Amino acid sequence: MKIQKGNINLYPTKTTDTKNRTVMFKGVLNNKHLLKGLEIISNHPATFIASTTLAMSSGFRPLAIALTPKIDEENKKYAIADSISSGLVKFAITELIALPTENAIKKINNNPTKFLNNETIKNFTESGKTLLESKHYKFAQQLIKNTPSLITAIPKSTIAVALIPFIMKKLFKAKIEKKFYTTPNTYTPVFAQFYDNERKGLNKSNISTASFFDLSFNNDSSDNITLSDHHSQSDYKAATPKFCSRTLAHFPGQFQNTTAKGISKIFNAKMFQNFVKRNSFNETNIARNMTLATDILLALSSVIKTKKSKKIKEDNKKPLIYNKLITTTISILGGCKIDKMIQKGTESFIEKFKEANINDPKLDKYIQGINVVRPTLVFAFLYYGILPIFSTFTADKIDKYNHKI
Repeated sequence: MKIQKGNINLYPTKTTDTKNRTVMFKGVLNNKHLLKGLEIISNHPATFIASTTLAMSSGFRPLAIALTPKIDEENKKYAIADSISSGLVKFAITELIALPTENAIKKINNNPTKFLNNETIKNFTESGKTLLESKHYKFAQQLIKNTPSLITAIPKSTIAVALIPFIMKKLFKAKIEKKFYTTPNTYTPVFAQFYDNERKGLNKSNISTASFFDLSFNNDSSDNITLSDHHSQSDYKAATPKFCSRTLAHFPGQFQNTTAKGISKIFNAKMFQNFVKRNSFNETNIARNMTLATDILLALSSVIKTKKSKKIKEDNKKPLIYNKLITTTISILGGCKIDKMIQKGTESFIEKFKEANINDPKLDKYIQGINVVRPTLVFAFLYYGILPIFSTFTADKIDKYNHKI
């Protein structure tokens, strides 16, 4: 009996097998939710990084620290407060700068000739492609979009360290020295005495505090403060500028336009254009490199601010500093190696991804999103998941050893 081979391939080639696997995963690789997510991340990289940091630093990292065995409970509480504080501040400050930056770039892209010089457009545009399709221009956009996290590193660490005592108070009922009260019916002894004297007319001043602020106290026993009678509410309404409502209504558009003009000056700078053209081939690693630089700046400035803080207990400062230095050092050294290993797998994934979405006009945007997601998740998992247990434990032991010496 003879077997008729016909068109049946009894020995499929490697190429055919690879294509079959690509087709098999095509339903996943071109999933509309996945593609939409990658597009959003590409358009808002700083927001994605800050959001991931917030989620991990407020949940995963505190849990890891809480589960660390055999360490001082007070040091553990300060480490948790530091994690939550840094995550909240990173997110808030990054968003204050990142969102206006991203919206301004969108405004420039909608009308490039209005904001960019002809020479700039020519330098960024590659042959056979439009400006928005050009690799150089895409790289330039990514540089500017990722910059907010870097330039706000020092302010973020300053505010984060200042918030640690407040979070300690709210989470763990830690006692913090109170210098004054802010509630309306609560006064320090000095202000209480001044207030009583003011009501009795005993303050020896040519101009009383009440008349200076155009306020008068009621004669009854209540502590209410009201506007003086000789100024009616209509007077205050009349004093309100009529153009305020129109100004506030147009403010978002004016602010966005001003921001777009400011960013366009960076695009139009010859030095920036030359840098972009020389380094656009390194687009894949730009998010990782900027993340590393940001982490180094954050760690160093945080160490300095923690050391100078007057509201963090002296006994808890050194464990916090050790913890920060250990975590940052290991995450940078270990993260780079792990990222390189994952990058090889990512390149294979990107090739399959390109095949599955070869006709999609937004393919480049999706790949930019992948290049942002990869380093962000790698460092987040390492920095907020694995390292806290080791760094918190080691920092506590180093501090105890130093006390024994």
